[in-house]
Amino acid sequence: MTYSGDLINLVGGYPSWTPTSTYTGGPVGNAPTPSGGILQLVGGTQDVNTITFSSAVTNPALAIWSLGNGSTPASFDFIGSVPTIVAGGPSAEYGGGGIFPCPLSVCGVEGNGTVVFSGTYTSISWQNPGGENWFGVTAGVAATPEPGFYALLGLGLGGLAVVRWKLSRNS
Repeated sequence: MTYSGDLINLVGGYPSWTPTSTYTGGPVGNAPTPSGGILQLVGGTQDVNTITFSSAVTNPALAIWSLGNGSTPASFDFIGSVPTIVAGGPSAEYGGGGIFPCPLSVCGVEGNGTVVFSGTYTSISWQNPGGENWFGVTAGVAATPEPGFYALLGLGLGGLAVVRWKLSRNS
């Protein structure tokens, strides 16, 4: 994937992404790699930030770290679609709380958490109109069952229906 927009730095080995429950929930069963790195953003402009995937991605997820600070809220104003917040809570470094929905998208006051975009995307774009010292983001993909899973599930349910029908017929 590639990124364009407001970027202070690409920070490796930071943050810790703990506790894990801050970044997992719903279809996201794994937190970002501990100390795996983040895009370090500052916000406070009308610039558009875009993550572009090398190929279409189904159900992309963004882990957001330290959005806003104790006295200054900040937001991710997504363009074109609004994600679902699936997890949130304090970080190991600065505490804080979860990210939360706001009129334009996702807000935080030292907010941490994960959002998921349902569907297939080639890119995700947003603005960060409220500036602060800095916050971070990383991208991944939420788990989705494979089509084979649904086929096996359907066969299993169909088999149970046949067995139940035969048992009721023999009774």
